[in-house]
Amino acid sequence: MKTLLGLTAGTILLSSVAMAQEAKPEMPNDMPPPPPMADEMRPGAPEALPKADAEKLEKRMKAQKERFEKRLNLTPEQKEKIEALHEKTKAEMKPIMDEMKTLREKADAIRENSKKEFEAVLTDEQREILKTMHKERMEKKGPKYDKKMKGDRRMERKKRTRPASPATDNE
Repeated sequence: MKTLLGLTAGTILLSSVAMAQEAKPEMPNDMPPPPPMADEMRPGAPEALPKADAEKLEKRMKAQKERFEKRLNLTPEQKEKIEALHEKTKAEMKPIMDEMKTLREKADAIRENSKKEFEAVLTDEQREILKTMHKERMEKKGPKYDKKMKGDRRMERKKRTRPASPATDNE
């Protein structure tokens, strides 16, 4: 009886954890855009793209910056101070972002190793069932959760539609 009760409680616990992980809230469309980041910290930084795409992104970022400055009616002195602040922030953030990248890579390696060890415990039949479960979950979630797009998830989030404002209509 205790074993049955323990198994039931464990199943309920695992089910609730799995459901909690799946229930990620969508970003509301009226959410303001994230604050500007230093160019090289952006997931789609110009230097990480093919040349034609990098030039297109560079042009769009420059136009965005000009609209931003125009809308705030910044003086040349303010622009200069803001640019200096931007460069200072970029320099301070770079080592932190590099460390975060290293930690993310370590976490990914640990997850991958754990997955392999987990699958080693299973029988061939259980591994096939697990593959089927994974395939069903990916079909339910859609292509943006496919492993091939793992590195593009942040870019997919950025592509979500936001209401157009007068300052961004020209993009």
